Amino acid sequence: MKYKLPFKFVKTVEEDWLDKLREYLNPSQKQLIPFSLLAQKQPGSQNSTLYSSLIVPAGYKLFWKYPENLTVNLRGWQNASTLSKDVLYAAVFEDNSIPYNPD
Repeated sequence: MKYKLPFKFVKTVEEDWLDKLREYLNPSQKQLIPFSLLAQKQPGSQNSTLYSSLIVPAGYKLFWKYPENLTVNLRGWQNASTLSKDVLYAAVFEDNSIPYNPD
């Protein structure tokens, strides 16, 4: 079975007064965008192979990943694993596509 997640990899813009204060006090703060994928094995189902891929737009750089052995390149990841238990993949990307410009 193949399933394409129905969203695009974009950062959300929800600034409140605290976000504006952080930007003012630390203008070189990195813009970080988290992404995670949780695949859950269904009780009673046989082990199956999970193929997952994440394609990241140009201008994003890997900041952190989980698990540590997850192979990530400049454009995201492509991974295959046996789904014998619940699996979590996560990554945080730094947005280098737009330079920070305070108003």
